[in-house]
Amino acid sequence: MSFLNGISGINGLGALSQAVSNSIDANMNTIRRVLKDAKHFAGLGDTKKTMSFDDVVERYNKGITHDEIKAWVWYKRSLGIEMKGWEKYFIKGGSVIENVVTSENVTIKDNHFRDIRNVEKGTTLGKYIKTHAYAEGENYFIYRSNDGLYYVSAKSCKLVKTSIAANADDLSSLVKKGALFFMGGEVVPYPIYTYGNMYDRELQLEADKETIHAQWGEDVYDKHKEAIQKAKPLMMTVTNPDEKERPIITAISDFAADTLLFSITEVREEYMDVEKAEELKKVNGKVERKKDKEKIHLRFDGEAKYSLQEVYVKWLFTLNTDSDYEKSSAIDIADYYIANRPLRDDKLSKEEKAELKANARIEGERLFSKFLHEVVSAKDQERLDYSWNRLYNGQSDISYQKVPIGFECSAQFKSGILQLTDIQRESIAFMEAMGSGILALDVGVGIMTDYKLVA
Repeated sequence: MSFLNGISGINGLGALSQAVSNSIDANMNTIRRVLKDAKHFAGLGDTKKTMSFDDVVERYNKGITHDEIKAWVWYKRSLGIEMKGWEKYFIKGGSVIENVVTSENVTIKDNHFRDIRNVEKGTTLGKYIKTHAYAEGENYFIYRSNDGLYYVSAKSCKLVKTSIAANADDLSSLVKKGALFFMGGEVVPYPIYTYGNMYDRELQLEADKETIHAQWGEDVYDKHKEAIQKAKPLMMTVTNPDEKERPIITAISDFAADTLLFSITEVREEYMDVEKAEELKKVNGKVERKKDKEKIHLRFDGEAKYSLQEVYVKWLFTLNTDSDYEKSSAIDIADYYIANRPLRDDKLSKEEKAELKANARIEGERLFSKFLHEVVSAKDQERLDYSWNRLYNGQSDISYQKVPIGFECSAQFKSGILQLTDIQRESIAFMEAMGSGILALDVGVGIMTDYKLVA
């Protein structure tokens, strides 16, 4: 570089321009981070240089403690995963873990006792958790596989000891430290404990409360409770003044129509006249009173249970036709949207019928939201919020930032240094947690890097 001839030191370069100086100041945090990671840049251009397993563990598991890694490694090994490279985190000694192995062809079931799939004789299903007495003389093994808990007939299986041990004292210590969590007779790491339906997890915690208090004390129980609350999605409520922030419950949904999912026994006092509302119908465009057998009969005695849909339809006929409706009516909403009855009116064209039904749907949902917000009693609103959120808004995703990752890889990718982005690390953690899956990443995320590392 001839233009540097005669310059013996950095002082000879002169002062930086104001624009360059401002740019350096604006990017100071980035520059400091690069300088801090400078040791990882050593060997740039050396295609043989690799990043060791331990280097990857140290670099890409920030925020995960040694105990949390230890808990995760034990959990995966207990499921039959070899976990090569993680040897220094192994728990040694103690009781040997047993696997459930089928002794004949059998059907496995989920926790609702629904048939999931058939498996052949000699299949290792997963880690044995406990035996469940389903009926007299009919026992089921509960086992954990890589994707959850399942049930299988005990008479069709056998328990086989593995080479993986579980030192009870070490596991208990990890529970005290908040690295493992007690759940229905087993202990699991944080990412597994906080994955799934958190309302169901709360119910399980309540069932486990006595055991947790007896073995680990109130502080550990509080840690369990705190973990669930932190993972639980924000509850949506029909009492929210902002209609856009309320639960999305349609008037024709199963939740609104099926009393097994949800039912009410009362309405607010100012809406009790809904019991006596006169229901109407149209017959070829002519309005008539419904026959007694066609009507919805309500009597709020505190015992009779009604679906939201039944009470809502009845309430529609208490509204003022001129002021409460915009482009529809109680009859149109009740018959042509809720009940989905055929629209028979010789005076209406095909297009007019389609418009009438569209208006009934739009206005029917607007009024149903109002019904849930204003007419349903405060007590039932509280029950509704809990039931709906448990069914449709209780699922928590895996806490990928708490899933440790480790592998040996090249220190370079193409002509640069290999540095995983947050989304790439999450993809690898997903595979580590689930065991298998599909990566569907957008262009520019670094799909090829992910494929190579996951493979």
